[in-house]
Amino acid sequence: MIGAILHSVCMEKVREYPFARCFNKHILPPYEPDYLNKTHGLANSCSQGKIKNFSKKGVTYVFYLTRYQGKLLEYQGKYFIIGYFRVDSYIRHPCEERMVLYGAEDSKFVSIHNAWKVTEQKWLKLFSKFPGYNLRWLGNGRILNENQIQPLLEYFSDKPNEINCYVRP
Repeated sequence: MIGAILHSVCMEKVREYPFARCFNKHILPPYEPDYLNKTHGLANSCSQGKIKNFSKKGVTYVFYLTRYQGKLLEYQGKYFIIGYFRVDSYIRHPCEERMVLYGAEDSKFVSIHNAWKVTEQKWLKLFSKFPGYNLRWLGNGRILNENQIQPLLEYFSDKPNEINCYVRP
């Protein structure tokens, strides 16, 4: 079991949910990940290097890290892991030469109240070094081993899955 952390920007400033989105104004729909279809990389190519790397390394869990910018002031500006896709498969995009990951049914995304808040103490339990709150070092594309994945899965195990709240109408 191999995992990875992928940073996605929290674009929604008017709602409570920390929608992690990769935005590309030239492609519709412009958002990644696609919570409804449980894919990442189908709508645009913002994370292609990382998805290809995940495919090569056999990553089975992708955890989404975001800096909250929603309407709840007590969470703004803080970093959270908001959920994950258990990767079912990697395929080539049907129209382009790029990879797409597909999440399985046990994918889970939680409310900001239930998200895993990134703190130095919690981070050090998973990794030997805390890089500070710098996304370049914090975890974008960071590969996780089974001992690092298990505590995250345990944390999310008793949290309600609110992935349907992430799906845009």
